[in-house]
Amino acid sequence: MFKKFFYKFEQLIVWAQSKLTNKQFIFLSSVLVGISAALAVIILKTFAHWVLHLPHESIKF
Repeated sequence: MFKKFFYKFEQLIVWAQSKLTNKQFIFLSSVLVGISAALAVIILKTFAHWVLHLPHESIKF
């Protein structure tokens, strides 16, 4: 499943490189990296809050 996804992703990158100038491709790549980094931060922050609040919510006196 992942091999197929990465193969399609690689084809998309090769296609984008052939259609865009180097400057446009670098700009597009940086935007995609920024978006993926933001999503990773959101996931990590959510996980950290979940871990922080888990002991407080599971122990009831």
